[in-house]
Amino acid sequence: MLRVSVVALGLSVAVVLGVGCGPTLDPCKGGEECTTRVNYYREHNESVKAEAALADACRTTLKNDCDEYTMSKRPGDCKPGREACRGAATDALKKADKGSEERAVDFLRLGCDLGDLTACTDGMALAIKVKSPRAQSIADHACELNMPKACLALALIYRDGIGREKWDDGAEAAFRRACKLGAIEACPQKIPSKE
Repeated sequence: MLRVSVVALGLSVAVVLGVGCGPTLDPCKGGEECTTRVNYYREHNESVKAEAALADACRTTLKNDCDEYTMSKRPGDCKPGREACRGAATDALKKADKGSEERAVDFLRLGCDLGDLTACTDGMALAIKVKSPRAQSIADHACELNMPKACLALALIYRDGIGREKWDDGAEAAFRRACKLGAIEACPQKIPSKE
């Protein structure tokens, strides 16, 4: 669905393409299209539509613009999606309603999947803080990206049972990996003995 609004500005006429976002309107296809929509909606104080466009940009960039090849050969092409995911997470947290923290964790996880190390770190921290079941998947993905602090966080998630059952063997392996990657504080950690 495409809405075209014609705005008369003195003698010139500007055509503004305003394509809606949200459950009943067409989502943007990713990249620049989503970024343009977000900016347009923000300029016109349409925060609900801006948030929907950010969410679309985050989700569709991963699906349409950032396949494995693109991420390995042209990672800059994924930048708008990474920024959109962080933006969508920030917008979700501003709402401070029921479920806003989980939505923010979801968006940060998507940003992490796009290779945004900041989204990985922020998503892990937030997921651990709210004891989200997604904490493990974010930490695991970030640990696979060789982030020492992520491996340490994964070890703590396993050891303390954050958002999952405790898993001592998994904790021990994650502590070893974190130490090997340079997280010094992981090296002396002792795993609680099984009782």
